[in-house]
Amino acid sequence: MSFSITGLSGSGLNVAELVKGIMDAERVPYKSLEARRDKLGIEQQVFRQINTKLNTLNTALSDLKYSFNLQAFKATSSSEAIKATASDSAVAGTYKIEVTKAAVNAAIKTTDTDILDAVRSGTLKFGSGDDQIDFGSSDLRDQLGIDATTNDEELLKKVVNYVNANSKKIGSSISMIKDGGSYELQITGNSANPVDIQGLSNYTNVENTGQQAQFKINGKSFVSDSNDIKDIIPGVSFTIGENVETNKAITLTISADVDKIADKVQTFVNAYNDLITSVRTNLAKPEDVKETMNPLQGDSVLKDINARLYDTFNQITSFGFMEEIGMSIDKGASKASSMTGKITFDKEAFKTALTENPTKATSILTSVSQEMSDTISKSWTSSVSGVMSIKIAGYDADIKRVDERLETMDRSLQMKEARYKQQFDSMEIMLASLNNTQNWLKSQFDSMMKAGKS
Repeated sequence: MSFSITGLSGSGLNVAELVKGIMDAERVPYKSLEARRDKLGIEQQVFRQINTKLNTLNTALSDLKYSFNLQAFKATSSSEAIKATASDSAVAGTYKIEVTKAAVNAAIKTTDTDILDAVRSGTLKFGSGDDQIDFGSSDLRDQLGIDATTNDEELLKKVVNYVNANSKKIGSSISMIKDGGSYELQITGNSANPVDIQGLSNYTNVENTGQQAQFKINGKSFVSDSNDIKDIIPGVSFTIGENVETNKAITLTISADVDKIADKVQTFVNAYNDLITSVRTNLAKPEDVKETMNPLQGDSVLKDINARLYDTFNQITSFGFMEEIGMSIDKGASKASSMTGKITFDKEAFKTALTENPTKATSILTSVSQEMSDTISKSWTSSVSGVMSIKIAGYDADIKRVDERLETMDRSLQMKEARYKQQFDSMEIMLASLNNTQNWLKSQFDSMMKAGKS
């Protein structure tokens, strides 16, 4: 006859797996809160991106909301011998330019020995005043690494390279030609004025004091020390080329640069469409009903941005409306599914409108741009009272609160896990003790049985 006490031989449980299962159940609220934090982070990132796109749009509008930013001009010459550029301060007009003489820059020639002697003696200087380069200056010599050990060719190249790098400042440049075992150097000024140099003792004039340019503009005579002419025609600079045919009239036309203005409008259109696409994408319902809805589907702030920008763009100003200058939103769209909210820009129609009636075209554009820019700045992007700043700061606060709750919950869960492990460890110790008692009782019982039989 045998005897056993069941259940006292140890738990037989995988305590680690059991504790893990219990803690997984305990962590369900924690994981839900983590998902909430992640959702807040995703939503905040959307608002950050929208805020950036709003600022990009506002930057583009800054080039359109003032009429002086829409005054762009171009210069067209009837001859390649005169190249001209016009700034935004130019005035439209036609000019007849007749060149009698092109300017010839002054130039001198010298030897490498003359240059080297002047550098080593510290007397070589180019230019004057604050722009002067003084090769006797210890600071410049240290900068260029010139000392008593510098060999002739290395020293010569350092001087030439430094002068040419600063030629605009000092008004001259140097060219080198190797002649046998030595170099001949030509120092050329940037105008007909004498080359501004000191310290040389052995040079010859190539063009003594150069030659001034002589020309007429609409019959009025002018002279210039350089072939680069500025400030005679308002906002226009032009250059007389060496190949100019003298005493022959060249027509220079200054006109509105509608392409440059159209490019500014295109930048605005691109920024607007990029913003609206992002806004509407985050507002939209998923096409598949089984898909998870957008985090900001139906958000009131995004709806406000979409609606107010649309209304501002489509307003009828006292000068007209945007469609008259080649821009429209969802023109011809009859179904909601085909409406994108994006601007369609007919660049050629815009340029035509700007050419035919520049006052009306620019007035429409500046009026709409000014109101749209004000709306963006005051309602949404203001760092003090803008909705976007408030929303983003609100998300920061919400995320911080969730993080604090997660931290508290995590500490609580760690304590619970430690307690469960301790409880199971205590149970195992108790079961082991009971198992030992069982074994002792069994051994005592077996001894009594053997003694009774004997």
